[in-house]
Amino acid sequence: ISITKSVTQGLNNRLYLSNGKTINSIRMLDMDTQTMEYLKQWRTAQQKQMFKLGFNFLSQDNFIFPTVNNEITQPSKPTQWNNAICKKYGLRHIKVHGFRHTHASLLFEAGVSMQNVKERLGHANIETTMDIYTHVTKKQKEETANQFASYMEN
Repeated sequence: ISITKSVTQGLNNRLYLSNGKTINSIRMLDMDTQTMEYLKQWRTAQQKQMFKLGFNFLSQDNFIFPTVNNEITQPSKPTQWNNAICKKYGLRHIKVHGFRHTHASLLFEAGVSMQNVKERLGHANIETTMDIYTHVTKKQKEETANQFASYMEN
């Protein structure tokens, strides 16, 4: 996935595309095959729907989640979608930005290096990643306790 722009709110809440906060904001994310297949299916359905609305949606530069007018989606919209999904399925609510934190925590739990997580999140320096995103999961806490106990027994 190519991340080349950020949505920024300007004067009178006008939305526009910017180049991101730092040079590291522009990046390529490797994705697993299953996720890419879901995105391809979404793109195909989206192309059909946007064509019905009068938009040629064959370019690779289109938004993943545009408005019905093929414009930038308001930043509050994903929060509305998230709230509706949580309510419908009785899920514990996580703020939209919380998914970024969860992703980082799961990467650490999976054994991904701090450097790779830093690059995936687009941080300019590793201190940001270390300070903000190294939430220690319950599994990691238990593993740490077991490792320490094992060490002390030897």
